[in-house]
Amino acid sequence: MTDLHHLGPAEPDRLHYILDSLVAFVALLTPEGRLKDVSRNALEAGGVQFADVENRLFWECTWYTHDSVAAARMKDAVERAARGETSRYDEVVRTIGDGRLDIDVQIAPVRDTSGAVIEIVASATDISARVAGQRQTQALMADMSHRIKNILSTVRALARMTRRTARSESAFDDFIGRVDALTALHDALNRTREADEFFVELAESVLAPYLADRRSRFSIRGPHRTLQRDQAKLLGLCINELATNAAKYGALSTPDGRVDVELRAEGGTATFAWRETGVPGTTEPTHKGFGTLFVSETLGSIFDAAASRQYGADGLTVTVTGTDARLFATASPGAAA
Repeated sequence: MTDLHHLGPAEPDRLHYILDSLVAFVALLTPEGRLKDVSRNALEAGGVQFADVENRLFWECTWYTHDSVAAARMKDAVERAARGETSRYDEVVRTIGDGRLDIDVQIAPVRDTSGAVIEIVASATDISARVAGQRQTQALMADMSHRIKNILSTVRALARMTRRTARSESAFDDFIGRVDALTALHDALNRTREADEFFVELAESVLAPYLADRRSRFSIRGPHRTLQRDQAKLLGLCINELATNAAKYGALSTPDGRVDVELRAEGGTATFAWRETGVPGTTEPTHKGFGTLFVSETLGSIFDAAASRQYGADGLTVTVTGTDARLFATASPGAAA
């Protein structure tokens, strides 16, 4: 067999130049699967010379030495082509520097005038971009599925707790209000992409209905760290419940009331605090409603610690201190805003 790689364009055998002019990787095989010729781009991709693969069984060449399963698949496709069958499938082959390349392979027989298989053409196209896109889509779909399940679980928990705690005449309106709050949180998290003041932005989004005409009555502080998205939604729902209660019975129901909302984090420990002032005569209610139960249970879950609820002479204070392992998406330190 003659190496055609250095023949000039005036030589009579034009087949090799056709192979080299194609975008696809192409190899010409004997019916037994031995390599007769191959396109230059295939040799360059494999980091080999023609002499390295000439007359070798195709599935034993460099492109298939990384994976016995891939080699067996090629051997089977070649044997089928020798019987007159065409095969097509996706494969991962070995490239120069022990790299990997995703390809779309086609193995087809070449027949003479009598119908006998005299050669086999193996061709392949680079599908790396397509495969990368598919993998990204799969990852996005998996992430979306996870988020949808978490949202539905939260909605289900809201429904169960509302049914258990609300008066029958207000249960539906209470539930819809909480779903609306969850929707607002979801929108806020989708809009927020920066780590700086992420907690502050989240809290301001939840408290927007109260900040419009009472901004001076709020103090909101938090670290410059990105919250884990699912935990951020739950923390936002806690803030919503606390604000709703404050508007009905606490600091936002009186002209002199103030609310301080703070998240601190240091050394693997995080503290969330909601403090109301300017509400004289605050007393602990005899009935624990949805908000009280939800905030206590949810903060306990986020921080892996029991939340404290104190009814002081000047207003309500809710605090919890625990691990920040579930709270933040990154471990980068932040400073208070």
